[in-house]
Amino acid sequence: MRQDPLIKVLDKACFELGLVPEENGYLGSGAFGLVFKVCDQNGVAFALKIVPDVDDNVAELQKQMSITNEATRKCPHLIVGVEEDSFRKFGKLGAALLFSEVGNHYSSLSKKAIIDCLQELHENNVVHGDARVENIVCVNGRAKWIDLRRAYIWNTDQVSELKQKDQNDLMESIKRSQYFD
Repeated sequence: MRQDPLIKVLDKACFELGLVPEENGYLGSGAFGLVFKVCDQNGVAFALKIVPDVDDNVAELQKQMSITNEATRKCPHLIVGVEEDSFRKFGKLGAALLFSEVGNHYSSLSKKAIIDCLQELHENNVVHGDARVENIVCVNGRAKWIDLRRAYIWNTDQVSELKQKDQNDLMESIKRSQYFD
């Protein structure tokens, strides 16, 4: 029987990182990968993103890791971070990256909590670049951003236009969401 290449990436990543995929642990998909809930031997849950080695997916995952690490150093309480030394490439199959937390759906957050989280991100000179409710999760009752591959991180406040675009994008996605009145 032939196995899907992404399942091979998931299996190899779990083996190398000492993880076990949770039953029904599929969390979602993005523009270029799939995300699964996995656990370590102590039962601690993580999110594992896997990508196929097509187009620039592996490079995009490496870029996401780099930007997420930089943003996490600026404001760790606002971002789902990346586990240290967790990026794995598996030849022509693809790659995997382990995130430090698993969040719940944003619908358990208030609009205010989501908007405040973006504002605080901006106060730390991080512009998400794809600020939509689909890129925010609830971790321990708190809003946290995911998927920072389009983020901009600045050392100055001279990014007001980018911040305004982030705010506008978020407000539009809140309006479209079925979870808010």
